[in-house]
Amino acid sequence: PTVYWELPIAPMVAAVGQLLDAAAADGGSVLAVGSPRTPPALLNAIRKRLEASSVPFLFVPGDGPPAYAALVAAADSMFVTADSVAMVADAVSTGKPVGLVPIARSGLGRVVMAVMDRLCPGQRLYPRDLRFFWRALGEHGFTGPPEAPKASLPPDYAKQIADRVRQLFEQPLPPATGNRDSARRALANRAGRAAP
Repeated sequence: PTVYWELPIAPMVAAVGQLLDAAAADGGSVLAVGSPRTPPALLNAIRKRLEASSVPFLFVPGDGPPAYAALVAAADSMFVTADSVAMVADAVSTGKPVGLVPIARSGLGRVVMAVMDRLCPGQRLYPRDLRFFWRALGEHGFTGPPEAPKASLPPDYAKQIADRVRQLFEQPLPPATGNRDSARRALANRAGRAAP
């Protein structure tokens, strides 16, 4: 939960129920991942819902040590609560289907957004306005709703940034190298001095 957003227990448990129903129909399983910031009451409610199902599941935190990266790699599709920009980005970058689980406005969020949307339509709220993030995800086709997750192939932003930085420094792409020493030699040669 943040100042503008909350994760109400009933809708979050209902979302887990939908995932369990889909897994039961497809013969799958559910890997549920919380975060250190997830309220304990929500984690407990999720655990109870998972335990009430006959679908195989893994609940983290709680059930063991799998690394987050291993869980992401093991998933066939991912469903992320809309509050976690980092987890949404991680999910989208896999190219697997991603469903965005809606969250709710907090009491303060409802008031502030209603006032600001009336006074300054189209303006983002400080410190961050997740509505703009969600809109961008939808415009680019990176995610879908939980009932219709979408797979996408997002651009390689790291490559785009590196290419732009190279342009700014007007440096040609370095030759492909097989090891660290050959890369050092190539840089040294470009600088006009011998490599050690």
